[in-house]
Amino acid sequence: MKKGKLLLRGSIKMFCGFILLGLLLFGTAGTYYYWNAWIFLLTLAILMISMGGFLYLEFTL
Repeated sequence: MKKGKLLLRGSIKMFCGFILLGLLLFGTAGTYYYWNAWIFLLTLAILMISMGGFLYLEFTL
């Protein structure tokens, strides 16, 4: 698979995952002012993006 296509598919899947997780967290809370969910999503995003970038660079060389 080409690098660009792999990066695009991975980015779309990660974005959709964040949207679904956000809907799950904020939907059950009933508000967007649930600060624990924002901290969780931010931490998860930082870790997933950094790990995804590492794996992309490590295994596509």
